[in-house]
Amino acid sequence: MSRVIVFSCQVNQLGEDFFHRAKVCLSESEKVRFADCQKPARQQQFLAGHFLLRKALSSLIPQPEAFWLIQQKSDEPPQLASPVTIAGKNRQVYLSLSHTKDFVVCAISLDIEVGIDIENSQKDRPFVEFSQQYLSQKECDKLAEKSGDSQKQHFYRLWTVMESIGKAIGTGLDKPIFNGEWLQGYGADSGFFCFSTKLGTAQLSLALKGNASSGIEFYELQADGRLIAQALEFEQSSFIVKERP
Repeated sequence: MSRVIVFSCQVNQLGEDFFHRAKVCLSESEKVRFADCQKPARQQQFLAGHFLLRKALSSLIPQPEAFWLIQQKSDEPPQLASPVTIAGKNRQVYLSLSHTKDFVVCAISLDIEVGIDIENSQKDRPFVEFSQQYLSQKECDKLAEKSGDSQKQHFYRLWTVMESIGKAIGTGLDKPIFNGEWLQGYGADSGFFCFSTKLGTAQLSLALKGNASSGIEFYELQADGRLIAQALEFEQSSFIVKERP
């Protein structure tokens, strides 16, 4: 049975002990990536995200956080060095990370490629003009039909859906995704199953390359180390990646 777990935390609520424990757990490839983080805020985001992944993995299989060997090369998503064994079977675990301002989120999924993205959805910009550089004409037209807060919400939900798909397939936002079609609701033949929700002032989206057999489990890490399960309501949609003609 597939399983999808999402963890979140607010970096500005975490103490020095958390960051110390996170740094101790880093693999050699993670240390290289961490060394590339020049600003203290970015360093904290990196440590929070990679320790959050380990806490999510430990909720799946009880092991100390330092047990998990996570590898991450430049411009590639984090990944476990080897499959995990559950009930005597090797299972592939997919990992994804995202952050915006003080929010850091991660997703882990059994056997289904996953991507996650979170964006500050309060920022105003010329949404239609900006989108003409990236979206298909059909999606630009849908956006242009809306105005005000409705247009802003539509843009950030679509953008985080696209970003999460780029992470799920490991390519980032490339042209086939820009040319894709976003559909409300989904069916069995959809390319990606997408789930979106608001997290404070941020927009969060999750993309799965396949349909999860169970609901998405969501947990928030508190400043005191407690994990609080939250029953979030997700808006469901699908996205079909298309090559340009």
